Amino acid sequence: PKNPVDLDRLLIMTFTRAAAGEMRERIAKALEQALYEDPDNEHLQRQTTLIHGAQITTIDGFCAYILRNYFHLIDLDPGYRTGDEGELKLIKEDVLSELLEEEYQKQEEDFQQFVECYAPGKSDEGLKDWILKVYEAAMSHPDPEKWLEESLSSYEEKTPEEFFDQPWMKLVWKTAAEELFQAQSLLEEGKLLCGQVDGPGHYEEALDSDLLLVRDLQETVKEQDYDKMAVLL
Repeated sequence: PKNPVDLDRLLIMTFTRAAAGEMRERIAKALEQALYEDPDNEHLQRQTTLIHGAQITTIDGFCAYILRNYFHLIDLDPGYRTGDEGELKLIKEDVLSELLEEEYQKQEEDFQQFVECYAPGKSDEGLKDWILKVYEAAMSHPDPEKWLEESLSSYEEKTPEEFFDQPWMKLVWKTAAEELFQAQSLLEEGKLLCGQVDGPGHYEEALDSDLLLVRDLQETVKEQDYDKMAVLL
């Protein structure tokens, strides 16, 4: 090579441990092949030793390496350990409970409306689940705050055309179509039961009426006519 670099001078990061292991194995095989072709190359000979200590790891693994070797620079207890998934879940839930309690005490109208939308009952467990889902989704992106800001922008005031073209609105239509298909299947199954001997035939008229409404709603979903949908409902 024109500019040879020792493996222990490189940082190679992957997303999973399996990928890191595979990468190390592939590099080792490539070195073995190169050394077979050039057995007197001292640089290659050295790399076959250095590969065992090379930083071929996950992002989490590299961060842990930094903490282990430089804990004294940030006054970190050298006996620290990484919490397991269960412990981290409990910590998140405790922090979220404290945060919500603080907001409850403020009694601000916006927060109260928020709670009514996502936790209409006596328990706010559903609200906590939604918040944690949003948190996990945000943390899966390189810049969580930027992702949250961009996601929020899709809910800002827009023209009707822009409003109905939002990704989340398309998801609403998709979900509505799936729910209506399920309703249609149940109603048709109910009609079959009504037609059986000694079946509940007196319900058939009501089922026909509901089925007609569902089909009208399905047509409205295909047209994505929000105003017509509101009238039908």
